[in-house]
Amino acid sequence: METQVQDPPRQHHEVEIRTDNLPQFSARKLIVIGTVVLSLLVIAFFARFIPQRIHDRNLAKQADEAAGAPPVVNITLPEPMAVDSDLKLPADVRAMQQTAIYARVDGYMKRWMVDINDHVEKGQLLAEIEAPDTDAELAQAQAALQQAQSNVVKAVADLSLANATYDRYHGLLASGSVTQQDLDTRQSTANQTAAEKAAADAAVKSAQATVERLTAEQGFEKITAPFSGTITFRNYDVGARISSTDTAAGHEMFDIADTDRLRIYVNVPQAYISAIQHGQAVQFIAQRNYGDRQFTGIVARTAGVLDPSTRTLLTELDFDNHDHLLWAGMYGEVHVGVHHDHPMLTVPTPAMLFEANGTQVAVVDEQNHIHFRPVTVGQDLGQKLEVVSGLSGNERIVTNPGEKLLDGIEVEVATQPQEKPNPPAVADAGDSHSAMHDDAQSKVDPPADGSGGATR
Repeated sequence: METQVQDPPRQHHEVEIRTDNLPQFSARKLIVIGTVVLSLLVIAFFARFIPQRIHDRNLAKQADEAAGAPPVVNITLPEPMAVDSDLKLPADVRAMQQTAIYARVDGYMKRWMVDINDHVEKGQLLAEIEAPDTDAELAQAQAALQQAQSNVVKAVADLSLANATYDRYHGLLASGSVTQQDLDTRQSTANQTAAEKAAADAAVKSAQATVERLTAEQGFEKITAPFSGTITFRNYDVGARISSTDTAAGHEMFDIADTDRLRIYVNVPQAYISAIQHGQAVQFIAQRNYGDRQFTGIVARTAGVLDPSTRTLLTELDFDNHDHLLWAGMYGEVHVGVHHDHPMLTVPTPAMLFEANGTQVAVVDEQNHIHFRPVTVGQDLGQKLEVVSGLSGNERIVTNPGEKLLDGIEVEVATQPQEKPNPPAVADAGDSHSAMHDDAQSKVDPPADGSGGATR
């Protein structure tokens, strides 16, 4: 029998809220409080708005004053370069001579005797090609030549008989033993035999030419070096099919380069061509290989005319490389010492304006007015640009030209430049250049006794 447990009866508590202790606000007090709060808000608004308004008006006034004031510029004087300077030009090294060797006969690679980086002498055997078709054609041509020569022998005998027969008939004509017709027939036979003899001689010459041509082609089965140098590329292995008509790039049998002497081509700006002489010493620095080590060469030759598109003169520099420290294909920098009778001027790079009608600089006159001056730019020196023409050296150049600068407007100069002294001239420049020329020539030209390479 289950016993049910009853929950105790819930007791209901009543909470009595008393309102007799709350503060009582009258309508007048509410109005006063509201007025005070509104006044505080108005005061706070004007305390923030009025100073901001005054600040904005001051900024606008300053902007108007700045817009009406002359632009402020920094100026400098053109700086003269040294009388003797070092012209630096980018350069890549090339072999003195380099060529690709292609096959002149069809066949198969029989064997090769040299590989890349092997030094070879002129006329040295590099490879042999097996050309059975050419060999067979040569044998056939030689047989045809022998047959043609035999035909000549037969033609000579026939001609001799025809001439003897004609002479005999001619002697019998007076006695009446033969008729004139018989004599004419023998004459025709002798002439025909002579023509056959001439044709046989021509056939011999044709066959002889064919034999000589195929003999020359057979000689191309042996690949030899056209000059002394280093093998830089080998393309075929033994048994590879070789075609004499395949002359596309990369299909050559060998590449050979003469690297005992190297050449470098540089484009000399027009401003320097009169200061560079044939035989003059130049220095080459192979970047990322030998640090700042310099290799000495000479100015060998020039193109003789300027490139009209760049106004530069193509110049060849020759370097001795018997120690093989330099490699064809290297990139580096050439240093050429140049002497100026009149020092060049330089200006800061930011001062130069590159316009559609040419390069210009902004010059400030004595009345602080702007004038744009066209100039000719020479070498880029990094933070400075060389000015070949257009400046005398006393101009005040604006270093921070902007879009607001217009020709003729007045400007305010921030700082006055200081006078820069002219660089001292180098005495006996001609003698020093002559000594450099002789020294460089001895370094590039091999010794008369053939004892070896030049000293770096």
